[in-house]
Amino acid sequence: MKTLAFNITSIILFTIVFNAVAQAPDTTKRPSRWEKKFLIGATFDNGLNTITGTNLPSSYFSRPGLGGSIKAEYYFTKHIGITAGVAFETRGAGIITPDLVKDLGNPDSTHRARIKFLSLEVPVALVLRGFEPIRGTRLHVEGGITPSRNMLSRYIFLSIEDGFHLIEDQSAQYYKTDLLLHAVVGLDINAADACIFQVHFIGNWGTRNVYGNSFSPSADGRNRMIGIRLVWIF
Repeated sequence: MKTLAFNITSIILFTIVFNAVAQAPDTTKRPSRWEKKFLIGATFDNGLNTITGTNLPSSYFSRPGLGGSIKAEYYFTKHIGITAGVAFETRGAGIITPDLVKDLGNPDSTHRARIKFLSLEVPVALVLRGFEPIRGTRLHVEGGITPSRNMLSRYIFLSIEDGFHLIEDQSAQYYKTDLLLHAVVGLDINAADACIFQVHFIGNWGTRNVYGNSFSPSADGRNRMIGIRLVWIF
């Protein structure tokens, strides 16, 4: 009888202890992605680039350009933070050339010329994040500056049906550095707490002349870009 009583008592105590452990709070549970102060990730940009200004040497139209970056965000509070990164962007514009001869076999096809700037950039911005328009999302707004270094200015004219293919380094004719103002607005989406997926509209406005004095002394043109940015940040 003593052995039976001991076994029953042991089972009861084991059951009580097991239930207590099972109901204890999990102190190892990861915080929500919204609660993380420091995040790091990568971006992909797809925008429309052009040059605007006065006394421009050519007529321009917007051309698509791709870019990407490695970026980090740090939040001082739940809603206020900063972001910085290192980016590679393609800027420039399409150049409107008149099609004077309509027949094939001549190099004057309209909308075939491009000026492409390959730039290395360091965007820095203040971030405001808050307001939940859809469950699991946050409104994201940021504004800041982007120091930019133009690594290469390349003129491209491709008229495949006419047989003309011109790619020319024109770095001496264009700027070396720029300081762009940038603004961002969009949504941050909590992707099942695995990462924050961001879908943002972006705009860049250059503040310095893109032309060198030796190329077009009277011209004053500025980089402009609007586009969409996709971000995966952890």
